Amino acid sequence: MQPSHHVQLTFSPTRVRALRSQRVLVLVGFLLVGVSNIPLVGPDYFQAASQNFYWVATGVGFVLLGVGSWMWLLTLSHRIEGQSELSRVLLVFAVASLVLGIANLGLINEAVDVYRRGFHAVRHLLLSESLSVFGFAVVALGFWSAARSLRAQLRRA
Repeated sequence: MQPSHHVQLTFSPTRVRALRSQRVLVLVGFLLVGVSNIPLVGPDYFQAASQNFYWVATGVGFVLLGVGSWMWLLTLSHRIEGQSELSRVLLVFAVASLVLGIANLGLINEAVDVYRRGFHAVRHLLLSESLSVFGFAVVALGFWSAARSLRAQLRRA
């Protein structure tokens, strides 16, 4: 007889509370990244409708990532088995979020350079990219904290 590979879910109010702050960090971080595109949308900044569509669709996509991450961490807080493997996955998500934040630092550097040349319209871009960097940092903190919490629960078990 083959061993079962089904994941066993059990409800535990203590476990649900254990990842509450991490869920909030990840959701708020992705909301910040999603909202960061709002300053870039509008007829005064971009003339092309396709560019506005890109900024809006990207923002909505990051908000949906936040909601999905919230739901995934909620489900994860109910799990008993496989948490050591999942804590590694959470660490990869944390590193990926940091890399995305660092990538936005490059855009901030470029916008500052353009601003120094006299193109003051890039203030919107500076605000947007700064919010993105902060949002990705918050997301990384949430995933990293969730991984640490899972590892701590495994040590206590």
